[in-house]
Amino acid sequence: MARRHARDDLAEMFCRRVAAKLKNAKDELEEIRKQQQALVERMIGTYRTVLERIDPADLVPRGADGAPVPFPAGKKARRKAARALAAQRAVALAMAQKAVLASGSFAEESADIEAVAAHHGNNHEVLVARFYKRDRAPMFDLVGTLEFEAVSEDRRVLDALAHARAHQNATREYVSELYEGEPLDLGFASQNWQRAVRDRRRPGMLDRRRFEALAFTSLAEHLRTGDVAITGSDTFANWLEQLPAWEECGDKLAQLCEETGLPGTAAGFTAALRGRLEATAAEVDSGYPDNADLVIDENGVPALRKQRARA
Repeated sequence: MARRHARDDLAEMFCRRVAAKLKNAKDELEEIRKQQQALVERMIGTYRTVLERIDPADLVPRGADGAPVPFPAGKKARRKAARALAAQRAVALAMAQKAVLASGSFAEESADIEAVAAHHGNNHEVLVARFYKRDRAPMFDLVGTLEFEAVSEDRRVLDALAHARAHQNATREYVSELYEGEPLDLGFASQNWQRAVRDRRRPGMLDRRRFEALAFTSLAEHLRTGDVAITGSDTFANWLEQLPAWEECGDKLAQLCEETGLPGTAAGFTAALRGRLEATAAEVDSGYPDNADLVIDENGVPALRKQRARA
């Protein structure tokens, strides 16, 4: 019993520590957004200046009335007009380059754009790995000590965990995504996580530290939802094994149905449920004209109006 309690305590501490890592990443993302606000405003100003310099409408020859002037008919005049237009465009390009250099340099502007693009969405997942650094070794010791089992046939999270453990001692930044000869299936992870662990410049490879963070985070999530169980545990035990066998339930079914008022056959239960649904739908439909809070648009999409707070 003490061992079972110890397993429960370890798993609970693991889940809480993972939750703390996620909170730290979200807090840092919010701080980065605040710091980048001034950067975004400066980049918008630079971009506006560049657009003003290279606007095609400003590079067309115009007359005194502002209307575009067509190219002259003669070859000599056309060449002269073309040279004048090329010179004007060269000046505009030089002014656009000067506007960029006034903000730093092309390399610095590109780096700022990449920094803003990396955190423009709600993608705190790219920041989680740095918070695992201190607890990385204890977490690997923990997942190596406890025995996990998949409650369903979906073993993708445990496969990811096994793959992370196989590369626990690796020092390179990227590791292969091949697991037992096949590409690792990360379909259980969100799109943000999949983008975080994969690099388009390195197909078939995974960012090792981010992948470890994904494995630990997903394991904690699946432990909470009961999709992954711990052998020899109480709180995190396999709930399917705690269900009574059908042989034990069959004799009690008639009594249960009688006490709860449910039909005792599949056909009767389905018919009763369909009848209740139809009655509820009819009641809702009849009350719709008098329902001032519910609105159904022309596409049939229902929406609830916002309620004003009481004084």
